[in-house]
Amino acid sequence: TIPRKFFVDILVFSIIIFFVVISTSLALLCSIDVLKANNPGLIQTIEAYPILEALLTFIHPTLLLIITNLLPPIMTGLGLFEGCLTWSQCSMRQMDRYLWFLLINVLFVTTITGKFYDTMYLITTSPP
Repeated sequence: TIPRKFFVDILVFSIIIFFVVISTSLALLCSIDVLKANNPGLIQTIEAYPILEALLTFIHPTLLLIITNLLPPIMTGLGLFEGCLTWSQCSMRQMDRYLWFLLINVLFVTTITGKFYDTMYLITTSPP
């Protein structure tokens, strides 16, 4: 079961990194400014119906939530593939992997990267 565990650990790490790419791409594609730039008729529609802009801002978080909710069953399946003998052992592996996923994506990617870019922007735009 050591080769399976190694393979599953590599796969989980790949899923975590792939999710960073997906979430960043969705943030770029689903932002209001990009949607307005790619759809010129959307600007007049938003001006006519202001609530549409509020609804469009919910696209990105909803898509991320859907993708994030797919991960626990996938990680449970990986635990079964790995060779966990009991359901409780499989559930503990799934929760452990999901915890690492959340720590890496929420703490490191969102918080640290966001603060890093804010600080770099502040440094580059402020006069010496």
